Amino acid sequence: MSYEIKTPYVHIDIPLRAIGLALISYFLLTLMNMIAKLLVEDHHIIEIAFYRNVVSVLPLLGYILVTRQHHLFKTKKPKALAARAIIGTISLMMTFWAFALLPMAETTVLLFTASLIIPALGYFVLQERVGIHRWSAIIIGFFGVLAIVGLKGFSGTWLGIGVAITAALMHASLALLLRFMKTESPITITFYFVLTGMVMTGVCMPFVASVPSTFNLFLLICTGIAGGIAQFCLTAAIKYAPIALTAPISYTGLVWATGFDIVIWHVVPGWPVFAGAFIVISANLYVIYREHKKNKRVTIDENVMAGE
Repeated sequence: MSYEIKTPYVHIDIPLRAIGLALISYFLLTLMNMIAKLLVEDHHIIEIAFYRNVVSVLPLLGYILVTRQHHLFKTKKPKALAARAIIGTISLMMTFWAFALLPMAETTVLLFTASLIIPALGYFVLQERVGIHRWSAIIIGFFGVLAIVGLKGFSGTWLGIGVAITAALMHASLALLLRFMKTESPITITFYFVLTGMVMTGVCMPFVASVPSTFNLFLLICTGIAGGIAQFCLTAAIKYAPIALTAPISYTGLVWATGFDIVIWHVVPGWPVFAGAFIVISANLYVIYREHKKNKRVTIDENVMAGE
């Protein structure tokens, strides 16, 4: 028996459920990064990433085996899947490193630039058309980054800025790779991502691992649980509503990040962080709006050509 998955998502329009799942997802992602920031004081970033992947891969493997959906082990895009898994693993560690070097709110805003980098990468790598509206939003968004790092009130380092922007570039690359993997199941993509991450970080464990305390072991396990549930919730959210609805909810992560900064590290972001965040988020929302408008226009044109 052969299996063919033509599309990773079956869209069912339940917007309230999608919003709820997206809110849970972005809270858990921020929680995972907060835990990683705590753990980096005692454990290597590679070690934290290893536990995050191990805890996530086991339930996925169990699900595939118990439900006998062995077709999920197969892929039609092995090269794209491998590239995404490798870049994703490095991206995860770069993200943890960025949060270790910078306050959470500042790191979160810098990571928001990934949405601005995606259309730019699409233009240079895929020769996609990017109009003046989106180019303007991209440029304005990066002026927001300059506002964050160039004005008094930023408490980070240039190394931290570089790591965060590099992580954002990798996040954008991952999103671009997904365009080549539309026939793949989200479970297949996620499974090979965490499996590859487990292997890549696992070979380094003899050189970086340390015996965790009982509490730190609990936190390490929590990174995997939070990350795994967040991925599941975000996948489900996209299933129940268009990405144009769920994507802006990612900015709630800044609220949680600011709260963690204040409560745990007693760091209150300066006004340039919020000013820059406003510019970056506004630019992001405009890019999402233009992307949604473009996709809607393409769909209408296709329907007209099909005689609908």
